[in-house]
Amino acid sequence: MHLYVMARGNRDHLNRWENDLLARYLPYEYEKGKPKAILQLNVRPIQIYEIAFPAEHLNEVLQCVKPGGYERYKFYEKLKDFFVKLFGLKPIPEWKPDGKFRTPTVAVGVHGIGIKEDLFIDGIEQI
Repeated sequence: MHLYVMARGNRDHLNRWENDLLARYLPYEYEKGKPKAILQLNVRPIQIYEIAFPAEHLNEVLQCVKPGGYERYKFYEKLKDFFVKLFGLKPIPEWKPDGKFRTPTVAVGVHGIGIKEDLFIDGIEQI
């Protein structure tokens, strides 16, 4: 079962709320005829990040962030479409890893939504 909720509040209180949820363990039957295992309540935040940087560093930032696709997550694909329209985003361009930037992404699913170019005034990017 998956329950989707939106929560807002002071960051410290949200962290405590999330930690309290993570402290919950529930019996879980993982195989018929076997004793039940204890499963930690699995709290998976779905967060949207706006990452601002100079346009000339796009490939470097994409290497760090490693935005991927939605092969297994049709729900996220629908959310992506919503945010693309809401924020007026363009597709994320292809990027080439060069091995210089390593950002750990173990157990982190990073799904690309889109990009928005900055306004330039007198040749200066307004980040």
